[in-house]
Amino acid sequence: MHKFLWLLTLILCAIPTQSTVSAHPADEYLHDHTIRIQPDRVEITWQIRPGPLLAELVWYEADLSRDGIITDQEAAEWASYTIQYFSLEIDQTPVDLNFDSVIWPEEMMS
Repeated sequence: MHKFLWLLTLILCAIPTQSTVSAHPADEYLHDHTIRIQPDRVEITWQIRPGPLLAELVWYEADLSRDGIITDQEAAEWASYTIQYFSLEIDQTPVDLNFDSVIWPEEMMS
């Protein structure tokens, strides 16, 4: 009987189970997109707003001087670095991504 229970336990542990994982909005990014299509270009306005759990990390990444203020140059450097992790294809053709401006809040909301 002991061997049977041990074998049953082993079999039950080997059966794959389905688990659900979810994230809380506080540790996600909110993305807003506005797309303008013109004959010679596509303009995408992309707002990225980190949730409260990510805001401090993003601020720290951008604040290269560690003075608590994100300058226009620091914001542009952060955007230049971050944009390399994104890609865009139109009809399976890669499209270069460039940014025209970065708007950063004057202070981190607490």
